[in-house]
Amino acid sequence: MRAARFSILKTAPALHAFDLAKIEGSQIVVRKARAGEKFKTLDEQDLTFDGTELLICDAVKPVALAGVMGGFNSGVTDSTTQVFLESAYFTPSTVRRASRRHGIESDSSYRFSRGIDPDSVNFGLNRACQLLVEVANGNVCTDSYDLYPRPLAKPRIELDLAFISARLGVVIESVEAKRLLERTGCTVTGSGNKLLVNPPAYRGDLVLAEDLGEEMIRLKGFSHIPETLPSMSAEPVLDDIEYTLENRLGATFRAQGLSQATHLSFTSSKFENDFLSGHRGESHELGLDLKGPNVRILNPLNVELDVMRLSLVPSLARTVVHNLRHGRNSGGLFEIAPIFFERTNDDIRNEKRPFYEETHGAAILWGKSSGSWLKAPDVPVFFKLKSVLEGFFKAWQYKSIKFETMKEVPGFLHPGQSARVVVEGKPVGFLGVIHPFVADQIELKVPAAVFELNLKTLFAGQPRLTRVKALPKFPSVERDVAFLCPELMAAGDIRSELMKMIGPLATSCEVFDIYKGDKLPPATKSLAFRVTYLDPQKTLSDEEINAMHQKAIGQICQKLNLSVR
Repeated sequence: MRAARFSILKTAPALHAFDLAKIEGSQIVVRKARAGEKFKTLDEQDLTFDGTELLICDAVKPVALAGVMGGFNSGVTDSTTQVFLESAYFTPSTVRRASRRHGIESDSSYRFSRGIDPDSVNFGLNRACQLLVEVANGNVCTDSYDLYPRPLAKPRIELDLAFISARLGVVIESVEAKRLLERTGCTVTGSGNKLLVNPPAYRGDLVLAEDLGEEMIRLKGFSHIPETLPSMSAEPVLDDIEYTLENRLGATFRAQGLSQATHLSFTSSKFENDFLSGHRGESHELGLDLKGPNVRILNPLNVELDVMRLSLVPSLARTVVHNLRHGRNSGGLFEIAPIFFERTNDDIRNEKRPFYEETHGAAILWGKSSGSWLKAPDVPVFFKLKSVLEGFFKAWQYKSIKFETMKEVPGFLHPGQSARVVVEGKPVGFLGVIHPFVADQIELKVPAAVFELNLKTLFAGQPRLTRVKALPKFPSVERDVAFLCPELMAAGDIRSELMKMIGPLATSCEVFDIYKGDKLPPATKSLAFRVTYLDPQKTLSDEEINAMHQKAIGQICQKLNLSVR
C-alpha cells in the first residue's frame, strides 16, 4: 500500500483510494484538463472537459476530477490487492466550478468547495492507513510523499477591543476576550485593548476583527447586550420623486376600478415573441420601443424565464387567461414596472452598461359587465379603457390629449380598434383591442383592450401645481350642431378644430349623438356636438352666441369639407 500527499494551488484535504494496478507508469501528475478531453467517472458519467478543471492523472490518463470524483478507470474493486491513497487540499473555487460545470454533487465536492483544514491532510492520511492495518489486515508498504512547497500562511488578526465593544454594544475586557477566543482554538497574544489573534487552520471563516467579535458575543451570550433605542436626531429623507409619482399613478388607476398586478421582470422569449408577432410599431410613432432586442439571462432559472421583458402587455394578457380559467370573466388589471432592451447607455455612475431600463404603465380590461335589471347598454372595452386614460390625464392636468390612427399598427392589436396616445404633442404609447388571432393563440376567449404608456415621458414636469378658478358668476349657454362627414373621420379632429375656431369662450365641446343610416349618403355619418359658451366677465346675449357659433361652423365646414345636417 502506498500513500501520497499533495498540496495543489492552495487547495483543501481530499482522501481518495485508487487501485495501484491501474495507475500506469507508477506516476501521479496533477495538471489542468485539456479542452475537449474525455473522462468517465466512478458512477459512469461521461464528461468532456473545457480546460478549467484540475485533474489527478497517471503517466497516461486522468484518474480523478480533483476534489469532485474519481475515475471509473482507476477505482477500487473486489479484486484490488494494492491500494494507492491520496490525501490533498484543493482550492475551493476550483472544486466548486468543476462541480457546477458538470452537475456533480458528491460528498467530496460538498466539503471541499466550502474549504477544509489544510493541516488535516497528514492526519487524515495516517488515520486511514491505521484503520486499514487494524481493520482490514493491510500492510503499509512505503512512507508518504509530501509535496507542500508553499504552506498556507496562518492569518494574524489585530483585535482592538475598544473597536469591537463599540460595535457589539457591550464592553469585553482583555482577560475575558482571551478566554473566549482560546475556547474557539485561537492563539491570543498581547495585552490591554490591543490583541493579536491566530485562528486555527480549520476556522477559515475567521478573517476579520468583526468575525472574532461575533465569536466572542456568541460564547458570552446575546442576552448580555443591553437594550437601547437608536437616536432619531436626523430628519427622514424625502421619497424619490419617481417612487411618489408611481404610487400616485397606482392610486389613480385603482380609483377607476382597476386592480394592480405584479409580475416578474423575467419572461419567456418564445411567448413574448409570439405575442408581439408581426410589425411591432415604430418607436418614434408610439413613444416606446417594442422591437428589442431582448436582454437575455445568462443563467436562467428555466426556459420560461430566459429574457427580460420588452413590454408589460404580454404578462397582463397571460394573467387574464389565468383569471378566465378560474371563472373571472370580466375585470381590469394594471401594472407599473420597468422594461428592458439591449442598448448601451450611461448609468448613475457614468459607467457604460449594455442594456436600457425604462418604466412603463400598462392596463388591460376584459369581458363584459354583468347584466342588471337596469338593462343599460354595454360599452365596448376599448372605450371603457379609453375613459380610464382620459380620467388619468384630466386628474394629472395634462393640457392636450389625442388618440390618433397609427400608420403601422403593432401586430398584436386590432387594426380597426387601436390608436396611438399623444399627450401635449408627444407620443407616449398605444391603446387598442388585442387582435383576434393573437387572442385565439393564447386562448383569450373574451374581448380585451390594453394600453401601455412610457412613464418616463409622462412624468416629465410632474407633479404640477393645482390651479383653481373661481366659480362663474354668469350663466353658460349651450348650442348644438350636427355635421355630415366621412365615415372614417375622427370625432376628435372635428372637436379640436371647432374649439379652436370658437376661441376661449367655448368651455366644452362634446359629442352627444352619432347616426349612420339609409337616409345618409354612402360612407358618411352624422356627428352631433354640444358646445358650451361662457364669458366670465358678462352675460352673453343670444345675438353674440349665434354669431360666434355660425361663424365657427362656416369656417370648419370650409376647412374640413363638411356640411351641416
